[in-house]
Amino acid sequence: MVIDIAFIRDLANLTLTLVLTVATVYLALYTYRLVKEARVARKASLQPSISIHLEPAETDPTLLFIVVRNIGPGIAYNLTFNITQDIGDYEIGAIKISLRGLFKDGMKFCPPGYSKKYFLMETTQKQENKFSEELVISANYSSVFKDQTEEIFHISLKEQWMSSSIKPADTYMGRIAEHLKDIRDIIERNLQSNQI
Repeated sequence: MVIDIAFIRDLANLTLTLVLTVATVYLALYTYRLVKEARVARKASLQPSISIHLEPAETDPTLLFIVVRNIGPGIAYNLTFNITQDIGDYEIGAIKISLRGLFKDGMKFCPPGYSKKYFLMETTQKQENKFSEELVISANYSSVFKDQTEEIFHISLKEQWMSSSIKPADTYMGRIAEHLKDIRDIIERNLQSNQI
């Protein structure tokens, strides 16, 4: 039996070429997936995210505010709002959302961490009517990559029904305010007793 060295060398070369081709294709696919994943991660790291929610006043839960925040790590460009369902006219100070600054005029440049708070209404009068309200607001904005985003918020005032404040306050700032009020009351009592 004669061993043909040239045949073995050709077979080895062909086998190594096939292995190298398969490895190259696998490496190209793996590199493509890594590049795609890096692009997605980069986009996510620069994506804005607008949030709209209700917030009661810390000192008086009957006062409601509407808060707009950019909670994402990126800048929101050309932020506009479309109010499809607004609040009713109840009293002075409860101006329709669609007539207020940011909601009416929008914002060209909304940086990460930006927050704007608007007084919405006082809820001790006409409670049933006020707590049956629902705001429907769509926020439209784009990212640095020019990706358009539309988010629709259904904000029900029922979520704030039966909110209350606690004594003592649950925050350090609230407790400082309470202690300052106590000190003021003591000073006023002392002043009044000295005048008598």
